[in-house]
Amino acid sequence: FLRSLDANGKIHTIVLDIRSPGGTVMGTQETADTVRAIRESGNTRVWAVGNGMMASAATWIGTAAEKVFVTPSGEAGSIGVISVYEDWSKAYEDYGIKVDVMRVPEKKARFTGVEPLTEEMRSLVMQRISESYDVFKTAMAKNRGVKSSEVEKLFGGGEMLSADEAVKSGLVDGIATLDEVLAKAVKGTKRTAPASTSAPLAQMKLDAL
Repeated sequence: FLRSLDANGKIHTIVLDIRSPGGTVMGTQETADTVRAIRESGNTRVWAVGNGMMASAATWIGTAAEKVFVTPSGEAGSIGVISVYEDWSKAYEDYGIKVDVMRVPEKKARFTGVEPLTEEMRSLVMQRISESYDVFKTAMAKNRGVKSSEVEKLFGGGEMLSADEAVKSGLVDGIATLDEVLAKAVKGTKRTAPASTSAPLAQMKLDAL
């Protein structure tokens, strides 16, 4: 969809309206790379607004835009990767429920929640989320023009940043409401009609990342 907007010669600017607490690793990098590619192509401006909450995966995607804003009461950040494993085996045991897991090979679908997490399983998860975090940091460094080694220190160390903190740290470019960003995006274009996909500006909502 984003690429079709970029290919539409009538669209001058794409504004991403982002309202998201984050999401999964799968799909995030690809979406962010698409935003980044549009940014670098020079055909269409792409701006992002953290409209309330722009966290984790949403921050990765939003900061891939040419300009990034957050609303006055909004937050951005939560740069990191988390995995939660729930072990229900003791609860089943207490209720007199015995679960037998039969699998071939032995590593098939081990993270069932009905059996304890082994140290080897924990080590595997930590390895994978660490690898994902490294990719995340590399992307954030490229998006915001800093070194990968500086991302954690500058941008909250995994925590959310208030609007003021996000600006001061360089995570976003400014504080503005969505309406203010839309008005700024339309200003100076050849047409001044209300924003729509047939006007010089297209707004895309991202609220499920």
